[in-house]
Amino acid sequence: MGYCWKCGTKLEEGMAYCPKCGTPVTAQAPHRPYRYEDRFFPTALFAVAGVIIAAAIIVVALLAIGVLPGFQMPFGQVGSGHLQTQQYNLTDFTAVSASGGFTVQVTQGSTYGVKVTTDDNLIQYLNVREEGNTLLLELKPGFGYQTTELKAEVTMPYLRSIYLSGGSTLTSQEFNSSDNLLVDLSGGSRVTMAGSAKDLTVTASGGSNINLSNFTVQNASVDMSGGSQCIVNLNGTLNASLSGGSQLHYKGNPTLGRIDTSGGASISPAT
Repeated sequence: MGYCWKCGTKLEEGMAYCPKCGTPVTAQAPHRPYRYEDRFFPTALFAVAGVIIAAAIIVVALLAIGVLPGFQMPFGQVGSGHLQTQQYNLTDFTAVSASGGFTVQVTQGSTYGVKVTTDDNLIQYLNVREEGNTLLLELKPGFGYQTTELKAEVTMPYLRSIYLSGGSTLTSQEFNSSDNLLVDLSGGSRVTMAGSAKDLTVTASGGSNINLSNFTVQNASVDMSGGSQCIVNLNGTLNASLSGGSQLHYKGNPTLGRIDTSGGASISPAT
């Protein structure tokens, strides 16, 4: 007893031809019924494998050109634990931009100074440069990093803008300016400053935190989302647009101007 090699019909002993398709019975008839889906299984398997391989190639390519800087490879650059400090001869910047978990200490001074401390085997991956009037502090994209320390010490006469992302932190013990200050944070970044400036503009998202309770300004405009928090200190006009559970606290005696809150956000005096 066997099966027709062409259509899979079960054959009884003594049959010379398949009763369904008429194919002659041979001694090489298979011992498993032919299944219709057998014709498609190899093709489908190769198609799925092709899609997976193509997707992997696309992800690697995007990482290589920095389109997915937040994605961490399961392998990457691991810090040696031996710290090294690199100094940079950069001047004339009035803004600081940091990403990738940098800790930045800003000091006001009459001259410029930039030095970065991290693992000695990761120095080659530092991307520290000027772009226009902005000091950029970042690691080269396309890799995963495990650093022991990633710290920048910056000295500058004027600070007009701060841009932080990817869990970076900036602190300044005493920075006084007659200029306006812009603070733009995302991805759980933090700013803590003491000192003073003219007017303040804050944009924050993704659970970022701004503590300016000891940093006095005249007027402030705050735009926050995604559970961010901010404390400002002023006696002028305070405008705010808050959403997604964000919290704004204020010190001083400001005049509340345009205030928009949604999604559980709130504004209140600091306690």
